Amino acid sequence: MLQCAMFLARLMAVITSAVYTETRQEPAGGSPGHLRSIRAFRNLGKAIGVDKVAHGYEQLYGRHLAPVANASEPFKLLEIGLGCTMSYGAGGSVKLWRQWVGEKLELHELEYNQACAKKWAGAINVDSKTVLHVGDQANTTDLARLLHNAKVIPGQSPVAGCSSCFDAIIDDGGHMPYQNKASFDYLFGRALKPGGVYVIEDISPPVNGRSKEWCRRHSECKGEMVRWAQDMVATVLGGTGSASYFDFDNGPLTLHALQARWVASVDFSGRAIAVVKATREDCLTAHAYCPGNMQPWNSHPLSKASRGRRRNHRRQNRGNSDTTT
Repeated sequence: MLQCAMFLARLMAVITSAVYTETRQEPAGGSPGHLRSIRAFRNLGKAIGVDKVAHGYEQLYGRHLAPVANASEPFKLLEIGLGCTMSYGAGGSVKLWRQWVGEKLELHELEYNQACAKKWAGAINVDSKTVLHVGDQANTTDLARLLHNAKVIPGQSPVAGCSSCFDAIIDDGGHMPYQNKASFDYLFGRALKPGGVYVIEDISPPVNGRSKEWCRRHSECKGEMVRWAQDMVATVLGGTGSASYFDFDNGPLTLHALQARWVASVDFSGRAIAVVKATREDCLTAHAYCPGNMQPWNSHPLSKASRGRRRNHRRQNRGNSDTTT
């Protein structure tokens, strides 16, 4: 029986490797690189048996993380949520990231469930480049400890001087809005490299016809994260406050949403959002909302009075331009 089990394990490893290698090759006809990457990611996810491809997440990961699969530079990734409640067991995505990125991957996993983390620690912490942290994603003390242990040193501003920061952060944790927001607020400015991507999984519009108990455990009932994302997109599309023809601070959408600070672009797929962090150049060229230019990440955003003065200035300039012949 033991020999049979070992044979089946080796056979599955060979099949998984073959599927991955085949999909990494360029198909006939020269399909665009990002499409090859999306297909490769989907096939690898299916071969391993993880839910990263169950909701169409491969669209986001194929576009934003695929370039690292063929790059030679080290890649540092933080994933929130080990998958302790998944039917296939915890650590499934760890296998995915290891095979997708390869030996250049430095992977950090944050898990809230101490018992689960202890059970799977031996399988996760196989080398110094894969580290399992235990903590609450909504607790800033736990997040600060994670950054310290991962040797992350925030820069003088969110877009400059960051040392050993993450190339990508994936929130696949508790999926409650307060958890999503707390993690993003703390990690996006401090711990993500300029140009890096922050992915939040399992968000969707409001769902009707569910019981109060179901809604207590799922964020979909209120659609709170969708509205959070809408305000972020409104700020990005609104010229980050620099375009004189946008003025909806007093409307249903927020032009200076705090979550949109230092955001270069926003990408969506089924039930997930990918937020790309601005670079120093994006801030200098006003292609991102960088309050106070590039002041430290913990500086205060524009006050209500400051936004009012800026809004009046835009209106005045618009009035002057209307009378100019």
